Amino acid sequence: MKTSQEFWAFYQNRLITSLNEVEEKRKERLKYGLILFVVLGLAPLYLWIIFSVFGSSFAKSWDGGIVFFITIITSIFSFLISSQLPAYKAYKRYYKDHVIEPIVKFISSDLQYDATHHISKYDFERSTIFPGRIDNFNGDDYVKGFIDKTAFEFSEVKATRRETSGSGKNRRTKTVTVFQGLFFKADFNKEFFGSTVLVPNYVGRFSFLKKMAGVARPQKYIELEDPELNKLFNCYSTDDVKARYVLSPALMQRIVQFKNKYPKNQVHLSFVNGTLFVAISYLHNLFEAPLFRSAINFKRIESYFDDIRLVVETVEDFNLNTRIWTKE
Repeated sequence: MKTSQEFWAFYQNRLITSLNEVEEKRKERLKYGLILFVVLGLAPLYLWIIFSVFGSSFAKSWDGGIVFFITIITSIFSFLISSQLPAYKAYKRYYKDHVIEPIVKFISSDLQYDATHHISKYDFERSTIFPGRIDNFNGDDYVKGFIDKTAFEFSEVKATRRETSGSGKNRRTKTVTVFQGLFFKADFNKEFFGSTVLVPNYVGRFSFLKKMAGVARPQKYIELEDPELNKLFNCYSTDDVKARYVLSPALMQRIVQFKNKYPKNQVHLSFVNGTLFVAISYLHNLFEAPLFRSAINFKRIESYFDDIRLVVETVEDFNLNTRIWTKE
């Protein structure tokens, strides 16, 4: 796997040229954005001009003047936005094609990157990590490939659902974010059927609280032998024997080490019918083109490299290339 020192050399020799080009495009987009802001900021002046020029036409009708003013401003605003959206989308796509994709290819030339694709909703629901209905599912920055014998894929995803409370006039509907972040899928190195899920432990060390926390899940609570893992996660499984078969002592140690790489992020894992799923929560989109900050910022670019590399290294972290018994 590529090192930070190698990435610094890659940044200096390859990425900096692309970033200089991105910076020029960013400044152009920002210039038009400021023009739009000024146009809206001068709205009171437009009102004064309109009433000065056309005041005799609707001076006696304040409502008519307001409607006319709003119509004019809305038309200008809509025109400016619609004229700039394609250019802004092109800028974002240029950034991903010339910055994010080269980083992915630098980590491994065997990896494939698609800026607009994402992990399927089917796989997200099949993981059983987040039970319940999903009303809207989208994402981007899809990466797939092989590390030795192991096929894997991941992308950013955002899953939401609508929840309704109250009744009658007090009825309210809100959109709840079920998950936002990186979602990873890989072929596991053991053949098994059933599902075992590890979710963050928010209820402490008492088993009865952990059981209550998983009451809505199709699996039952399992107490594992690793005390450190039990502090970090609650384990739920359709079969406690298979759960222990999947979660060997060595793997439990690897999971603890993996979680320590993400001390500020929620990490969920599941093992379903021979497949590993990992969900790492983020509160923001990861690989987006900057608009109000300079594109030439090594720390930000290095963070992209670290995030992608850490997810790819999951294959090695969990020793997935070591085939166990019938898993070839």
